Amino acid sequence: MFIWIKSLVVLVSIILLPFSLFSFLAFGINTSQDSQSSSILVLGAGVINGKPSRILQLRLDKAVEVYKNHKILSVVVSGDNRDIYYNEPKVMKDYLVALGVPESVIVTDPLGIRTIDSCHRAFTVYKLEKIYLVSQAYHLARATTLCRREGLIVVPAVALDSCNPIICSQILREIPASWLALLNLVGFNFADF
Repeated sequence: MFIWIKSLVVLVSIILLPFSLFSFLAFGINTSQDSQSSSILVLGAGVINGKPSRILQLRLDKAVEVYKNHKILSVVVSGDNRDIYYNEPKVMKDYLVALGVPESVIVTDPLGIRTIDSCHRAFTVYKLEKIYLVSQAYHLARATTLCRREGLIVVPAVALDSCNPIICSQILREIPASWLALLNLVGFNFADF
């Protein structure tokens, strides 16, 4: 019985290793609120019937709060717009405008398919340097690490979350996503196969 419990603890530790590593890398570094950050990067989290999902709505609400409390030059909304019937960045932009963020400061990134894509494009395409990165805590560790790897100076901005069934399923999704991101960081690319 004791060996079974020990084996289970080792297995769970291995499964959660990348998530723990990203948490350490992201939050083990000074993350004080840097008033010099000039942009906000909001990562997409789904659209349902033309409206932001609950998770995305919480991220956008946090972006509005950051926008109102800091000197922000641009807000980049990064999400999926691979087909004409699904435009996550447009929905994000419309939501922010309805909450008082000027349309002129919002930049839509239609190719933010994965977190790593959003981080890469924020640095290389949109030439951002310092950002407030908005997401939920369970996702923010991996996202912060990936954005810092791209060269961005990141101040994590934690959007509220509550463990309803949808958000809890996203937390479980973070485990394989963290493994995939770890493999990407060490140079393994599934596209090579």
